[in-house]
Order: sequence, then structure tokens, then C-alpha cells
Amino acid sequence: DGAMAKINQDRGCVVQPYGEDPRRALFAVYDGHGRFGHDCADFAKRHLPKIQAKSIRAERIRLHKANMKREERAKAPGSPKTKGAFNPKLWPMLGPKAYEDACRKSLLECNKAMHRDANVDDTLSGTTVISASFHDGRLTICNVGDSRAVLGVKLKKELVASASADSDEEKREISEHDVAAERRREELVASITGMDDGGLLALPLSQDQTPYRPDERERVKACGARV
Repeated sequence: DGAMAKINQDRGCVVQPYGEDPRRALFAVYDGHGRFGHDCADFAKRHLPKIQAKSIRAERIRLHKANMKREERAKAPGSPKTKGAFNPKLWPMLGPKAYEDACRKSLLECNKAMHRDANVDDTLSGTTVISASFHDGRLTICNVGDSRAVLGVKLKKELVASASADSDEEKREISEHDVAAERRREELVASITGMDDGGLLALPLSQDQTPYRPDERERVKACGARV
């Protein structure tokens, strides 16, 4: 029909091993928007995983150096220094808050780098990012924009029977800062009652960051944006 083909602005990546530990991995999806959204998504795909890995590495090294200083001070005078002090295998893994802080820092750094790059016009364009990364046995979700992470849970008869009684702690973890998430979780639990063994529960792991959310609308307006 002569119409120009729309550029695909979706990008995705899987990085494994992620960092020094082969058991770690990162999965991410980027959805560009605006005229140059594909360029923004490309930039984030190429740079964000590296920036985040560097931020996590730097924090692990900082903690390791602090631990080493404490150990050296506790040694008897004249004792030999510990060998292999900077072996990555000795670096401590990060706790939940430290890991989340490192991820948040990397998102802001990537955004600033995109602003500075003369090859990317992000004046009226940008990209979402939703990522899932594994660290020290935990799954951490990072979200900017309205892409979504959903966990599919295969149900067992005993899970269906005890979902309402045994999920209070999980509900508190998911909805600690999101009342809407708790309502969605209750609806999901109600919907699986009487489900046959082998059913699938779709559990949302992220919350859309859009101006449809009152808190996000007020945040961007306070930054000078119009909604």
C-alpha cells in the first residue's frame, strides 16, 4: 500500500555468565518509543548490562576491602598478609538493599550516558527496560516504564488448597509498597480455587511506571514535565 514499514523498536538480551560468577545471569527487554526509540533501546541494550555489572563489581570490591582491613587489624603484629586477597571468589555477595542500590545507580548512569551520546537523540524518544537478574540465590526485578515481568507458577493440588492460608507472607512482600498488587494477588488466588492440578498462575513481578499512576504523575510534574 506504499506505507513505510514501522521500525521495530523492541530489543532484548540474555547475559550469562553475568559478572565473575558463572551461576549469575541477567535477562532484559527494552521497548523503544518515539521517533528514535530504536536507537534508545539499542543504546540501553548495549550499555546497561555492562554498567550494572560494573556497579555491582565495585560494591563487592568495596566490601571486600573493608573486610580485609578488619582482618588485618585483628592479626597479631608481624603476621603475613593474606594471599590472593583480590581473588573475585573471595568477594562477598551483596545483600538485597546493596544490590538494589547498585542496580538503581546503574539505571541512572545509563540514562545520563544516553543523554551525553551525540549519536542518540533522546529529546522526545526513549525506552523502557524490564530486567531480571540473579545474585546470591535471589531474583531481582528492575523496571523503568511499562514493560512487565510475569512469573508463571505451575500449580499443585496442595498449593491450590492452601493458597489462601499460606500466602500471607508472600503477599506482604509483593505488596509492601503497592496496595494494588495485593488486590491483584487476592484476585489471582481466588481465580485458582478449584483449579485442576497442573494449572498455571501468572504472578506479576513489576508495577507499571506511567502517568496513569498518581504517584508517578506527581513525580514527573514536580520535575517540570507536563502530563
